[in-house]
Amino acid sequence: MQSNVSNYTELNDAGNQIHLLRLLPAKDMAPPISVELYVSDMEGEDPQYEALSYCWGTDMSTNTLNVGTAGAERTFKLSLTSNLDSALRHLRRSDRPRTLWIDSVCINQGSIEERNQQVQLMDRVYLGAERIVIWLGVAENDSDHLFELLEQNIFEQIQGTELPRYRQATFELCSRPWFQRVWVVQETALAQRDPEVVCGSKRTLWSTLMLFLEMVNQIVSAVVAEVPSIDAVDGSTLPSSTNGRMGQGDRELLRVVDHALFLRDVRVSTAEKIEESWGAAGPGDYRANMESLPINMHRLRFSQATTRDKIHGFMGISAYPQPAVDYARETGELFLEAMMMMLRFNFQHSFQAFPLRLPADGRPPN
Repeated sequence: MQSNVSNYTELNDAGNQIHLLRLLPAKDMAPPISVELYVSDMEGEDPQYEALSYCWGTDMSTNTLNVGTAGAERTFKLSLTSNLDSALRHLRRSDRPRTLWIDSVCINQGSIEERNQQVQLMDRVYLGAERIVIWLGVAENDSDHLFELLEQNIFEQIQGTELPRYRQATFELCSRPWFQRVWVVQETALAQRDPEVVCGSKRTLWSTLMLFLEMVNQIVSAVVAEVPSIDAVDGSTLPSSTNGRMGQGDRELLRVVDHALFLRDVRVSTAEKIEESWGAAGPGDYRANMESLPINMHRLRFSQATTRDKIHGFMGISAYPQPAVDYARETGELFLEAMMMMLRFNFQHSFQAFPLRLPADGRPPN
Protein backbone atom coordinates (compact mmCIF):
# COMPACT_ATOMS: atom_id res chain seq x y z
CA MET A 1 0.00 0.00 0.00
CA GLN A 2 1.52 3.33 -1.05
CA SER A 3 0.46 6.68 0.30
CA ASN A 4 1.42 10.33 0.29
CA VAL A 5 1.97 11.77 3.77
CA SER A 6 0.53 15.17 2.86
CA ASN A 7 -2.82 13.70 1.76
CA TYR A 8 -3.75 12.41 5.22
CA THR A 9 -5.29 14.65 7.86
CA GLU A 10 -2.89 14.66 10.80
CA LEU A 11 -4.00 13.03 14.05
CA ASN A 12 -3.53 14.75 17.40
CA ASP A 13 -0.63 14.03 19.73
CA ALA A 14 -2.88 12.67 22.47
CA GLY A 15 -3.01 9.28 20.78
CA ASN A 16 -6.79 8.93 20.93
CA GLN A 17 -7.73 9.60 17.30
CA ILE A 18 -8.03 7.21 14.37
CA HIS A 19 -8.90 7.47 10.69
CA LEU A 20 -12.11 5.72 9.67
CA LEU A 21 -13.05 4.69 6.16
CA ARG A 22 -16.53 5.14 4.71
CA LEU A 23 -16.87 2.60 1.88
CA LEU A 24 -19.24 4.10 -0.69
CA PRO A 25 -21.94 1.86 -2.24
CA ALA A 26 -22.02 0.33 -5.73
CA LYS A 27 -24.61 -1.79 -7.52
CA ASP A 28 -22.11 -4.51 -8.37
CA MET A 29 -18.40 -5.29 -8.10
CA ALA A 30 -17.38 -3.66 -11.38
CA PRO A 31 -17.30 0.10 -10.56
CA PRO A 32 -14.11 1.64 -9.13
CA ILE A 33 -13.83 1.56 -5.36
CA SER A 34 -14.42 4.91 -3.70
CA VAL A 35 -14.04 5.73 -0.02
CA GLU A 36 -14.12 8.73 2.29
CA LEU A 37 -11.53 9.04 5.03
CA TYR A 38 -12.24 11.03 8.18
CA VAL A 39 -10.80 11.47 11.68
CA SER A 40 -12.68 10.13 14.70
CA ASP A 41 -12.00 10.50 18.42
CA MET A 42 -11.92 7.16 20.25
CA GLU A 43 -12.80 8.73 23.60
CA GLY A 44 -15.28 11.50 22.91
CA GLU A 45 -17.27 10.29 19.91
CA ASP A 46 -17.76 6.54 20.53
CA PRO A 47 -17.51 5.88 16.77
CA GLN A 48 -19.56 3.14 15.11
CA TYR A 49 -17.48 1.03 12.74
CA GLU A 50 -16.45 -2.50 11.77
CA ALA A 51 -12.79 -3.56 11.76
CA LEU A 52 -11.45 -5.65 8.90
CA SER A 53 -9.17 -8.59 9.62
CA TYR A 54 -7.42 -9.74 6.44
CA CYS A 55 -4.09 -10.68 4.92
CA TRP A 56 -2.42 -7.83 3.04
CA GLY A 57 -0.76 -9.98 0.38
CA THR A 58 2.04 -8.87 -1.95
CA ASP A 59 0.33 -8.88 -5.36
CA MET A 60 -0.67 -5.34 -6.26
CA SER A 61 -4.00 -4.66 -7.93
CA THR A 62 -4.15 -2.97 -11.30
CA ASN A 63 -6.89 -0.80 -9.77
CA THR A 64 -6.48 2.12 -7.38
CA LEU A 65 -8.52 3.31 -4.43
CA ASN A 66 -10.20 6.71 -4.83
CA VAL A 67 -9.98 8.41 -1.43
CA GLY A 68 -12.00 11.48 -0.50
CA THR A 69 -11.10 13.46 2.60
CA ALA A 70 -14.07 14.49 4.73
CA GLY A 71 -14.35 18.23 5.19
CA ALA A 72 -11.94 19.00 2.37
CA GLU A 73 -12.58 19.31 -1.34
CA ARG A 74 -9.79 17.02 -2.45
CA THR A 75 -9.31 13.41 -3.37
CA PHE A 76 -6.25 11.26 -3.81
CA LYS A 77 -5.48 7.76 -4.97
CA LEU A 78 -3.90 4.83 -3.15
CA SER A 79 -2.51 1.71 -4.71
CA LEU A 80 -3.79 -1.39 -2.98
CA THR A 81 -3.13 -5.10 -2.97
CA SER A 82 -5.28 -7.47 -5.00
CA ASN A 83 -6.62 -9.10 -1.84
CA LEU A 84 -7.83 -5.82 -0.36
CA ASP A 85 -9.27 -4.76 -3.72
CA SER A 86 -11.29 -7.98 -3.79
CA ALA A 87 -12.34 -7.61 -0.16
CA LEU A 88 -13.69 -4.10 -0.65
CA ARG A 89 -15.63 -5.11 -3.74
CA HIS A 90 -17.27 -8.00 -1.90
CA LEU A 91 -17.95 -6.03 1.29
CA ARG A 92 -19.42 -2.82 -0.11
CA ARG A 93 -23.18 -2.51 -0.01
CA SER A 94 -25.41 -1.68 -2.93
CA ASP A 95 -27.56 0.98 -1.24
CA ARG A 96 -25.65 2.65 1.60
CA PRO A 97 -22.11 3.30 2.86
CA ARG A 98 -20.26 0.98 5.22
CA THR A 99 -17.87 2.34 7.85
CA LEU A 100 -14.71 0.31 8.33
CA TRP A 101 -11.31 0.47 9.98
CA ILE A 102 -8.65 -1.08 7.73
CA ASP A 103 -5.07 -0.84 8.92
CA SER A 104 -3.35 -0.36 5.55
CA VAL A 105 -5.65 2.55 4.64
CA CYS A 106 -6.64 4.03 8.02
CA ILE A 107 -3.01 4.22 9.15
CA ASN A 108 -0.88 6.50 7.02
CA GLN A 109 1.75 4.01 5.91
CA GLY A 110 3.94 6.86 4.69
CA SER A 111 4.35 8.26 8.21
CA ILE A 112 6.49 6.28 10.66
CA GLU A 113 5.30 8.55 13.47
CA GLU A 114 1.64 7.74 12.79
CA ARG A 115 2.37 4.03 12.41
CA ASN A 116 4.12 4.00 15.80
CA GLN A 117 1.21 5.78 17.43
CA GLN A 118 -1.57 3.75 15.82
CA VAL A 119 -0.09 0.29 16.45
CA GLN A 120 -0.25 1.10 20.16
CA LEU A 121 -4.00 1.67 19.73
CA MET A 122 -4.67 -1.67 18.02
CA ASP A 123 -6.28 -3.32 21.03
CA ARG A 124 -8.59 -0.33 21.57
CA VAL A 125 -9.54 -0.28 17.88
CA TYR A 126 -10.60 -3.93 17.89
CA LEU A 127 -12.24 -3.74 21.32
CA GLY A 128 -14.24 -0.72 20.18
CA ALA A 129 -15.46 -2.13 16.86
CA GLU A 130 -19.12 -3.07 16.48
CA ARG A 131 -17.95 -6.22 14.72
CA ILE A 132 -14.80 -7.78 13.35
CA VAL A 133 -15.14 -8.84 9.72
CA ILE A 134 -12.72 -11.59 8.69
CA TRP A 135 -11.93 -11.69 4.98
CA LEU A 136 -10.45 -15.06 3.99
CA GLY A 137 -10.24 -14.32 0.27
CA VAL A 138 -12.06 -15.20 -2.92
CA ALA A 139 -14.04 -18.39 -3.47
CA GLU A 140 -11.72 -21.21 -4.52
CA ASN A 141 -10.74 -24.79 -3.70
CA ASP A 142 -14.35 -25.80 -3.02
CA SER A 143 -14.84 -23.10 -0.35
CA ASP A 144 -18.43 -22.47 -1.49
CA HIS A 145 -19.25 -26.13 -0.83
CA LEU A 146 -17.78 -25.83 2.66
CA PHE A 147 -19.75 -22.69 3.50
CA GLU A 148 -22.93 -24.33 2.21
CA LEU A 149 -22.33 -27.12 4.73
CA LEU A 150 -22.08 -24.51 7.48
CA GLU A 151 -25.57 -23.26 6.62
CA GLN A 152 -27.09 -26.66 7.34
CA ASN A 153 -27.03 -29.27 10.09
CA ILE A 154 -23.25 -29.54 10.17
CA PHE A 155 -22.80 -32.95 11.77
CA GLU A 156 -25.33 -34.69 9.53
CA GLN A 157 -23.87 -33.00 6.46
CA ILE A 158 -20.36 -34.14 7.31
CA GLN A 159 -21.52 -37.69 7.85
CA GLY A 160 -23.34 -37.69 4.54
CA THR A 161 -20.67 -35.94 2.48
CA GLU A 162 -18.08 -37.71 0.39
CA LEU A 163 -15.22 -37.79 2.90
CA PRO A 164 -12.31 -36.65 0.74
CA ARG A 165 -14.26 -33.63 -0.51
CA TYR A 166 -15.06 -31.86 2.76
CA ARG A 167 -11.71 -32.82 4.28
CA GLN A 168 -9.75 -31.42 1.36
CA ALA A 169 -11.89 -28.27 1.32
CA THR A 170 -11.31 -27.82 5.07
CA PHE A 171 -7.56 -28.28 4.65
CA GLU A 172 -7.45 -25.70 1.86
CA LEU A 173 -9.50 -23.18 3.85
CA CYS A 174 -7.39 -23.49 7.02
CA SER A 175 -4.21 -23.26 4.94
CA ARG A 176 -5.11 -19.80 3.63
CA PRO A 177 -2.72 -16.93 4.39
CA TRP A 178 -5.14 -15.31 6.86
CA PHE A 179 -4.56 -18.09 9.36
CA GLN A 180 -0.79 -17.54 9.09
CA ARG A 181 -0.89 -13.86 10.16
CA VAL A 182 0.24 -13.25 13.73
CA TRP A 183 -2.02 -10.18 14.10
CA VAL A 184 -5.17 -12.32 13.75
CA VAL A 185 -4.58 -13.65 17.28
CA GLN A 186 -5.27 -10.18 18.63
CA GLU A 187 -7.92 -9.29 16.08
CA THR A 188 -10.14 -12.29 16.79
CA ALA A 189 -9.49 -12.38 20.53
CA LEU A 190 -10.63 -8.80 21.13
CA ALA A 191 -13.86 -8.94 19.11
CA GLN A 192 -16.76 -7.96 21.34
CA ARG A 193 -19.30 -9.77 19.13
CA ASP A 194 -19.09 -13.01 17.20
CA PRO A 195 -16.90 -12.10 14.18
CA GLU A 196 -18.29 -12.48 10.68
CA VAL A 197 -16.23 -14.71 8.37
CA VAL A 198 -16.46 -13.85 4.66
CA CYS A 199 -15.08 -15.95 1.80
CA GLY A 200 -16.04 -14.75 -1.67
CA SER A 201 -19.79 -14.16 -1.61
CA LYS A 202 -20.34 -16.63 1.26
CA ARG A 203 -20.34 -15.74 4.93
CA THR A 204 -20.82 -17.36 8.31
CA LEU A 205 -20.16 -16.63 11.98
CA TRP A 206 -16.82 -17.38 13.62
CA SER A 207 -18.50 -19.58 16.25
CA THR A 208 -20.16 -21.66 13.52
CA LEU A 209 -16.86 -22.19 11.71
CA MET A 210 -15.11 -23.14 14.97
CA LEU A 211 -17.87 -25.63 15.86
CA PHE A 212 -17.41 -27.20 12.44
CA LEU A 213 -13.62 -27.41 12.85
CA GLU A 214 -14.00 -28.96 16.30
CA MET A 215 -16.23 -31.66 14.77
CA VAL A 216 -13.70 -32.25 12.00
CA ASN A 217 -10.96 -32.49 14.62
CA GLN A 218 -12.85 -35.10 16.61
CA ILE A 219 -13.87 -37.18 13.59
CA VAL A 220 -10.45 -37.16 11.93
CA SER A 221 -8.62 -37.74 15.23
CA ALA A 222 -10.66 -40.90 15.71
CA VAL A 223 -9.71 -42.02 12.19
CA VAL A 224 -6.02 -41.27 12.72
CA ALA A 225 -6.02 -43.20 15.98
CA GLU A 226 -7.02 -46.33 14.02
CA VAL A 227 -4.31 -45.90 11.39
CA PRO A 228 -1.01 -47.68 12.16
CA SER A 229 1.80 -45.13 11.96
CA ILE A 230 5.54 -44.76 12.33
CA ASP A 231 7.00 -42.07 14.56
CA ALA A 232 7.72 -39.39 11.99
CA VAL A 233 9.87 -37.14 14.17
CA ASP A 234 12.96 -38.43 12.42
CA GLY A 235 11.45 -37.78 9.01
CA SER A 236 10.30 -41.34 8.35
CA THR A 237 7.35 -41.78 5.99
CA LEU A 238 3.89 -42.35 7.40
CA PRO A 239 1.47 -44.63 5.52
CA SER A 240 -0.53 -42.75 2.91
CA SER A 241 -3.67 -44.77 3.45
CA THR A 242 -5.11 -47.62 5.46
CA ASN A 243 -8.46 -49.13 4.49
CA GLY A 244 -9.13 -46.15 2.24
CA ARG A 245 -8.17 -43.57 4.85
CA MET A 246 -5.70 -40.81 4.11
CA GLY A 247 -3.17 -41.33 6.90
CA GLN A 248 -0.61 -38.56 6.41
CA GLY A 249 -3.20 -36.35 4.73
CA ASP A 250 -5.38 -36.63 7.83
CA ARG A 251 -2.47 -35.64 10.00
CA GLU A 252 -1.80 -32.56 7.88
CA LEU A 253 -5.49 -31.68 8.15
CA LEU A 254 -5.34 -32.00 11.94
CA ARG A 255 -2.27 -29.74 12.00
CA VAL A 256 -3.97 -26.80 10.24
CA VAL A 257 -7.26 -27.33 12.10
CA ASP A 258 -5.43 -27.31 15.44
CA HIS A 259 -3.85 -23.98 14.53
CA ALA A 260 -7.31 -22.52 13.80
CA LEU A 261 -8.66 -23.91 17.07
CA PHE A 262 -5.76 -22.25 18.87
CA LEU A 263 -7.22 -18.91 17.74
CA ARG A 264 -10.57 -19.99 19.15
CA ASP A 265 -9.00 -20.94 22.49
CA VAL A 266 -7.24 -17.59 22.82
CA ARG A 267 -10.46 -15.75 21.97
CA VAL A 268 -12.44 -17.67 24.63
CA SER A 269 -9.76 -17.09 27.26
CA THR A 270 -9.44 -13.39 26.43
CA ALA A 271 -13.22 -12.85 26.52
CA GLU A 272 -13.35 -14.36 30.00
CA LYS A 273 -10.53 -12.12 31.25
CA ILE A 274 -12.01 -8.98 29.69
CA GLU A 275 -15.36 -9.68 31.33
CA GLU A 276 -13.66 -10.17 34.70
CA SER A 277 -11.67 -6.94 34.47
CA TRP A 278 -14.18 -4.65 32.75
CA GLY A 279 -15.81 -3.36 35.90
CA ALA A 280 -12.53 -2.84 37.72
CA ALA A 281 -9.49 -1.18 36.20
CA GLY A 282 -10.64 -1.53 32.58
CA PRO A 283 -10.28 -4.06 29.77
CA GLY A 284 -6.50 -3.60 29.58
CA ASP A 285 -6.12 -5.91 32.58
CA TYR A 286 -6.81 -8.95 30.40
CA ARG A 287 -3.13 -9.04 29.38
CA ALA A 288 -1.91 -9.93 32.83
CA ASN A 289 -3.88 -13.16 32.71
CA MET A 290 -2.98 -14.48 29.26
CA GLU A 291 -0.99 -17.42 30.56
CA SER A 292 -2.29 -19.65 27.77
CA LEU A 293 -0.29 -17.85 25.07
CA PRO A 294 3.23 -18.82 26.22
CA ILE A 295 2.05 -22.31 27.15
CA ASN A 296 0.61 -22.87 23.67
CA MET A 297 3.45 -21.39 21.63
CA HIS A 298 4.15 -24.82 20.14
CA ARG A 299 0.82 -24.49 18.31
CA LEU A 300 1.77 -21.24 16.60
CA ARG A 301 2.50 -21.39 12.87
CA PHE A 302 2.66 -17.89 11.47
CA SER A 303 4.47 -17.81 8.14
CA GLN A 304 2.88 -14.48 7.11
CA ALA A 305 4.70 -12.43 9.72
CA THR A 306 7.93 -10.52 10.10
CA THR A 307 9.93 -10.62 13.32
CA ARG A 308 8.54 -7.17 14.15
CA ASP A 309 4.96 -8.42 13.65
CA LYS A 310 5.55 -11.37 15.93
CA ILE A 311 6.92 -9.15 18.70
CA HIS A 312 4.19 -6.50 18.66
CA GLY A 313 1.33 -8.77 17.57
CA PHE A 314 2.05 -11.58 20.02
CA MET A 315 3.40 -9.66 23.00
CA GLY A 316 0.68 -7.03 22.67
CA ILE A 317 -1.93 -9.50 23.86
CA SER A 318 0.21 -11.54 26.25
CA ALA A 319 1.24 -11.05 29.85
CA TYR A 320 4.68 -9.91 28.72
CA PRO A 321 5.62 -6.24 28.63
CA GLN A 322 6.65 -5.15 25.17
CA PRO A 323 9.15 -2.69 23.72
CA ALA A 324 7.93 0.70 22.52
CA VAL A 325 6.63 0.63 18.95
CA ASP A 326 9.21 2.24 16.66
CA TYR A 327 9.25 1.29 12.99
CA ALA A 328 12.47 3.22 12.44
CA ARG A 329 14.32 0.90 14.80
CA GLU A 330 16.51 -1.98 13.66
CA THR A 331 14.70 -5.31 13.89
CA GLY A 332 17.66 -7.03 15.57
CA GLU A 333 17.76 -4.43 18.33
CA LEU A 334 14.00 -4.74 18.85
CA PHE A 335 14.21 -8.54 19.01
CA LEU A 336 17.02 -8.41 21.59
CA GLU A 337 15.09 -6.02 23.84
CA ALA A 338 11.95 -8.16 23.57
CA MET A 339 13.85 -11.30 24.59
CA MET A 340 15.44 -9.51 27.54
CA MET A 341 12.05 -8.24 28.70
CA MET A 342 10.58 -11.74 28.49
CA LEU A 343 13.50 -13.22 30.46
CA ARG A 344 13.29 -10.49 33.09
CA PHE A 345 9.52 -10.97 33.38
CA ASN A 346 9.83 -14.75 33.80
CA PHE A 347 12.70 -14.31 36.29
CA GLN A 348 10.72 -11.88 38.45
CA HIS A 349 7.61 -14.05 38.44
CA SER A 350 9.62 -17.16 39.28
CA PHE A 351 10.95 -15.47 42.41
CA GLN A 352 7.49 -14.27 43.33
CA ALA A 353 6.38 -17.90 43.33
CA PHE A 354 9.52 -19.14 45.10
CA PRO A 355 10.86 -16.19 47.17
CA LEU A 356 14.54 -16.24 47.98
CA ARG A 357 15.20 -15.59 51.66
CA LEU A 358 18.77 -14.64 52.52
CA PRO A 359 20.27 -15.02 56.02
CA ALA A 360 20.21 -12.03 58.35
CA ASP A 361 23.79 -11.11 57.45
CA GLY A 362 22.79 -10.87 53.76
CA ARG A 363 25.26 -13.53 52.66
CA PRO A 364 24.02 -16.50 50.60
CA PRO A 365 24.24 -19.92 52.26
CA ASN A 366 27.19 -22.21 51.43
